Amino acid sequence: MNNCWLTGKTAVVTGASGGMGAGIAATLIKKHGCTVIGVARSEPKMLKFIEELGDEYKDQFSYKLFDVSKQENWETFAEELKANGTKVDILINNAGILPKFKRFDRYSYDEINNAMNINFYSCIYSTKTMLPMLLESDSPAVINIDSSAALMTLAGTSMYSASKAALKGFTEALRVEFAGKMYVSLVCPGFTKTAIF
Repeated sequence: MNNCWLTGKTAVVTGASGGMGAGIAATLIKKHGCTVIGVARSEPKMLKFIEELGDEYKDQFSYKLFDVSKQENWETFAEELKANGTKVDILINNAGILPKFKRFDRYSYDEINNAMNINFYSCIYSTKTMLPMLLESDSPAVINIDSSAALMTLAGTSMYSASKAALKGFTEALRVEFAGKMYVSLVCPGFTKTAIF
């Protein structure tokens, strides 16, 4: 087990049922001895992930099923954590969607709202709600999994790129505002082969 500031911490990881989220959760558990609370919407995928973790690691993982794009869901989740006496050190906002590649005028309002709500507002709601709890930790952290689309947009990805650019702006401001109080990180992967495509 690698001994670093992550070792033995409790982390909340969104989009933990598959793709990069499952990879992040598994790495935190296996390499750093973390306890991970996964957040996603699909119970079958969560159960498959637990099966893949195996008997040695499955007790370090629990999950909560809810839509991360709804503010009230985060408030309920935070209240449940408090009621259970669970302390969270690290929040990793990984959940995201990639709308179909198409010209902006061909997006419906539902598609526009979904992209902004899941890719951007979910991170605002989670951070705002979890912040008081995180700041009780001796090593609090917020890590936002963004996208290279936040750095350079592609035609056909107007809403995805806009939501990811908004997340970049938010995270960079948060990093400065909480300098010395909390670790804040932005991760901008390039194209990654996951089920998002």
